[in-house]
Amino acid sequence: MSLFGAKKKRAVTPDYTGLQTQTASSALPVAIVYGTNRAAPNLIWHDGFQTHAQRSKAAGGKGGGQKATVTGTTYSTWLMLGVGEGPIQGIGTIWNGQASAAYPAYGLSLIPGTTPQDPWAPAAVRYPDAALAYPGTAYAASPAFDLGSSAGIPQLAFEVRGRLVGSPSSADDADPAAMLVDFLTNAQYGTGFPAASLDARTILGSPGDGSYQTYCAALGLSLSPVLADQETASSILTRWLLLTNAAPVWSGGLLKIVPYGDLPVTGTTLAGGTVTFQPNVAPVYDLTDDDVLHAEDEDPVRLTRSDPHGIPNLQRIECSDRGHAYAATTVEAHDQAAIERFGLKAGASVTAREICALPVAGLVAQLLLQRALYIRNTYTFRLSWEYCLLELNRSGFFGGLLAWVRRPRPGRRREHSSALRPRREGRCRLARGGDGGCTSRPTPGWRTRRPRRSARVRVGG
Repeated sequence: MSLFGAKKKRAVTPDYTGLQTQTASSALPVAIVYGTNRAAPNLIWHDGFQTHAQRSKAAGGKGGGQKATVTGTTYSTWLMLGVGEGPIQGIGTIWNGQASAAYPAYGLSLIPGTTPQDPWAPAAVRYPDAALAYPGTAYAASPAFDLGSSAGIPQLAFEVRGRLVGSPSSADDADPAAMLVDFLTNAQYGTGFPAASLDARTILGSPGDGSYQTYCAALGLSLSPVLADQETASSILTRWLLLTNAAPVWSGGLLKIVPYGDLPVTGTTLAGGTVTFQPNVAPVYDLTDDDVLHAEDEDPVRLTRSDPHGIPNLQRIECSDRGHAYAATTVEAHDQAAIERFGLKAGASVTAREICALPVAGLVAQLLLQRALYIRNTYTFRLSWEYCLLELNRSGFFGGLLAWVRRPRPGRRREHSSALRPRREGRCRLARGGDGGCTSRPTPGWRTRRPRRSARVRVGG
């Protein structure tokens, strides 16, 4: 032991000889990004790992010259970072942990993901055997990506301007109707749904009609989903339709998308114009008591009414806030009158990270709240198959037994039944508001307005 004690050992940073990867990137699916949202890239190739000694110069003793001292080591590598299904429109901000910078600051080249596309040129020259084209996959590449003093890929996140960017109401988000069609029918990554089985009349349209596309445009509904995890197509479509206040209908061998909105609404487009949603309210049939099939000891129409004490009057939505690095943000809508009458009852929070604009999140929360509060009655009745033109969400109304307004109404479902009569018949279920219908657009400020009264129920002939 030294007279003055043992010398302290100086910490030595290890020198790495290769890129340190933590996960098996081959197990991750290729993401699908619609609109503009934050997504994590996936390392799909790397090579050419290099070390760079960091030196500092200090003056030598007794008049000697400067002496170089190694103070640390940094690393760089060739790499390709997969972004998602292409082609995409670009990358905006890049986040490295809590720090952020514009895309050019990282010296990355963007290959948009066209089909076909050429291999990345620098890799084709330096590593010709490994230079794959990756057609249909968008990726960012660099021949000397700076890893800093760590030999691992940092926790990066890209602001991806993906597919179908731009809707009538947003320059950053995507049109839900165009998204739905692309997700179902795209030959590269779609579900394989035949395009001929889509009812373009109800899904895609033009201003002034009652299509799903016009409904979303008039209300300003637009989304930017990132599909980066394994999930069933049905759950994805169910979530999108829930957030856009619509329902799928399979009828006549076609998939139709029917908005729940039953009142005209006009919205302003990003270009300064207007678009008007005009719902189809033309009656399909004029039904009377004689059209209902029922046994002598059975009520012709059965009514189920939900308990108002169990209905939520506060609805929360967790969205992404584009103005704050796409951080998770909760937006809520409430009905003060219902709270004062029945007490505060919060509904289950809805996760909607595909919503990146707070006004859209407020609108969606309001629509969900209104349907929960005011769509309380369910009517069940039977008709013969001569009324087979009736569809889900587009059903006729009675005169006499139930004095309903002579217009189509949102229905729940149609079932087959032959228990009462030998001829074929169908069972219909209609959902109706408790004290009135549900308006197509909530009032500004994300507050609930009691809808106008329409279609009172009258018992008796």
